[in-house]
Formats: sequence, structure tokens, C-alpha cells
Amino acid sequence: MITGTIKTQIDQIWNAFWSGGVSNPLSVIEQLTFLMFIKRLDDLQMGWTASLRHQCAMMEVH
Repeated sequence: MITGTIKTQIDQIWNAFWSGGVSNPLSVIEQLTFLMFIKRLDDLQMGWTASLRHQCAMMEVH
């Protein structure tokens, strides 16, 4: 059984979806999956951008 902090966080997420009009659990899971996917893409892009900037800076030094 889930208790404590994790349960509180899950309840807060569920309440946010519920108050936004999303009450179907499958829709909530679908939305969370999409948000995690987009977050991962953003993290990858930020890493690629930082790497490219570093490479460009190194080329300017030499």
C-alpha cells in the first residue's frame, strides 16, 4: 500500500487533473505519459545544445 509523501503527491496530481475536467484514469495516465515524453525530449535537446555550444567554444579557442 502506498502511504506518506508519495500518496500525497499522487493525490495532488489526481486532484489537479480532476479539477481540470479529466476524470478518467486512463486519460490521466495518457496525459502523464505524454508529459514525461515531452520532458525527456526537452532534456535531450538541452543536452545537445550545451554540447554543441561547448564544441563551438572549443573550435574558437583553437
